[in-house]
Parts: sequence; C-alpha cells; structure tokens
Amino acid sequence: MKTIQVKGLAIGEGIPKVAVPVTASTIDAAAAQCAEAAREGADLIELRADNYPLTDNPEALLEYLRLCRKTVPDLPLIFTIRTNAEGGNYKGDAEGYFSAVLNALKSGCADLIDIEFFHPKASELIPEAKKAGIPIILSNHDFQNTPPCEEMARRLKAMEEMGADLAKIACMPAAQRDVWRTLLLSAASASVMEIPVVAISMGEAGQISRLSCETYGSAFTFGCLKGEGSAPGQYEARELKDILRKLHETALERKEHPILFLTGFMGAGKSTVGKMLSKMSGMPLIEADEEIERKSGRTIPEIFAESGEDAFRDIETQIIAELYDKSGVIVSCGGGAVLREENRAMMRALGRTVLLDVTPAEALRRLSEEADGRPKLKNRMTVEGIADLMHKRRAAYEAAADEVILTDGLSAEQISSRIALKALVKVCLA
Repeated sequence: MKTIQVKGLAIGEGIPKVAVPVTASTIDAAAAQCAEAAREGADLIELRADNYPLTDNPEALLEYLRLCRKTVPDLPLIFTIRTNAEGGNYKGDAEGYFSAVLNALKSGCADLIDIEFFHPKASELIPEAKKAGIPIILSNHDFQNTPPCEEMARRLKAMEEMGADLAKIACMPAAQRDVWRTLLLSAASASVMEIPVVAISMGEAGQISRLSCETYGSAFTFGCLKGEGSAPGQYEARELKDILRKLHETALERKEHPILFLTGFMGAGKSTVGKMLSKMSGMPLIEADEEIERKSGRTIPEIFAESGEDAFRDIETQIIAELYDKSGVIVSCGGGAVLREENRAMMRALGRTVLLDVTPAEALRRLSEEADGRPKLKNRMTVEGIADLMHKRRAAYEAAADEVILTDGLSAEQISSRIALKALVKVCLA
C-alpha cells in the first residue's frame, strides 16, 4: 500500500495517526487550538475552515492559514471545508467552495486537502491539488445511515480511481451491526486498495471505530482537545494515542499468535476438535454458541423462536467482532457463522480458518439425537435435507477456509493432529 509522507509523518503505516480538528471561529482562537493540539500530542491537525466565518474572503482565509501554519510549523495541516450537506457549517454555494479550496491550495500552508467526494466541484479541484503537489483526501460523510457494505466499498474504490491519495468514509450507525459493517469494510478495503483508507462509525455507538483502527486498517483516527472528551464517542488526543499504542502492542502479539477459527456444518466435530486442540496447544478455546447464549441470556432455540434467525446472526457477528482484542485463541464457530461476508472478512483479518468438512450421511449419523437443539435442522433430519442445507452453504464455507479437512472416518485425535501439522503451525508462525 502507498503511504502519504508529510512533514516526516508516514500516514498509512505503523500505529494509526491521531488527527485533532480545530473548530474555532476566530483566527486567534484557531491558532490557540492548534498550539493546544500540538501540546496534546496530535499527529495531524484538521483545520475545519467551515467554522471560520470569512471563508469566502481570500485575504482573511490566507491570514487564518498563515497564523495556524506559523503556530505549528512542524505538524501536518489538513484543510477542510465541510459543507452543510455533509454535517459541516459551510452554507455557501459550489463556486464559493471551489474558490476557498483553491485559495488554500495556493497558500502554501496546507499539507493535505480534504475534498468532498460528492461535491460538484470535486473533479475540478483534484487536478488543481495534483498540480500543487498536495495530497488529496476524498471524503464522504453520511449522517443519515450506514449504506450497505457493497455501496461503501464502491465509494472508496471510486475515490481511489478519481485520484485520491487517501479515501475516507464516515457513517452514522442505526444499530450496532452498522458499526461492525463499517469496521469490516475498512478491513476489506485496506487489503485490496493501494491507498490508505479511513472508515469511521459516528457517535457513541461507533467509538470502537476510533480505537480499533489498526486492527481494521484505518490509517488515522480523530481525537479531541483536552476538556472536550465528554462528548459521546470522543477521546482526548493524548488518551487516544496511549490507547492506540497499547493496542499496537497487542496487535504485535497477535501476529505471533493469531486466532484459529474452526468452521463447518453441524456435526463436523468443531467443539470436540477444538477442545483437543486447546489441550495440545495451550490455546484457550472459545465456543461461539456458548458465548451467544451467555450474552443473550437465552438458549439458541429460544433466540430463534422468540427473535428469529437475523437476531441470532447479529449476536454471532458481534461475538466475532469482539475478538479484535484477543490473541492466541481457538474459536469453535457455529455452523452458519461464515454465511455473512462481514464474518468471513473478520476471520481473515484476525487469523486463519479451518473448515472441518463432513458428508451428509455422516452428519446425520452424528446429529440423529440432537434435532431439538438445532433449529436449522427442523424438518431436515434426512440425508437429503442435510445435503440441501450443506449445498446452500458450500460457497460460503469454501470462501472462508484457509484449510479443509474431511472428517469422515477420522477420530478427533487424527483431525487435531492434521490441524496441528498444517494450520496451527502456520498460525503460530504467521
């Protein structure tokens, strides 16, 4: 992945950087906030010029930029005008936006320029920024909802194709699942795009996206000035930097001992093999279905009966996402855990996945007395019924798997030994 190099700072590698927005509406107050941000350890300062009332006055804007630059000569400055349509305070027209950004480009005071991806003048401003040699952040802020992963991914990719040096998206979650989807979008995009990515879930519910940015691939995050950390989901810059440093140390440990996921159809032997592998390796075992029951306070059949499968899958996704601060563990997943793309993306980001495969006839033999505790097997307790459900899940199982082991005719000891010789060794040496 390409990085952005500004004033000795490499954005897109190492510990994610902390940006602090400067939101003052007067020149002197903005300069004072810049100085405070520097004292608090900010890596970058975002000048939110949309809060400055004279943005359409070139001379006043230049004075604003020069004083901020003089106050923090060694810190990268991001120049941002956030329009009213994307949650900012700039209510001017497109021409005014274009002129203000163009003046900032020509000022020699801005190190990065934030341009709104959907702004009608974006395509005109990008070549101007390229001409000035200033890295471009193309951004999109959705204060109404969190779009589907496919749409968010499309926007980020389109930003890259338009010429962005960094692609940023921030969305408002309506439910906790939206937060996980944003995190997983970040992880997936960071693995396929050539430029750094920033993906943020807003508000108090989305505060984890400000903390787990390294795990999920965001190049930088946002902190606030001292005394402003009481706002929902906000962390003061110095506190945030300390948290990110500690999480970085955890990430280094995870690289030595990532997570091993065991997936497969019901009856494949995930729990039995997981317990044996745990004894062999000393790695703790997490039973995902048990965690779901513990978190919900209900059995799995009760969750299905009272709330439906989607509610069960939401809890399942949350259980997997909460593994971001774990390392060196084995996770026995439920039979349908890999059906959601966000779950598969998370597993790829956190470790390696072994598919324990089983034929329909063998699965029926193993599950013949367990139908009551398996909601998805209701009215399917035949070879044909199980084969049909397996067929529907086959593509998801194979998409998630790093290793595949057919368990028919093998004892738990034999399966565990094969995993230990193949996947487990790779996990511990990753």
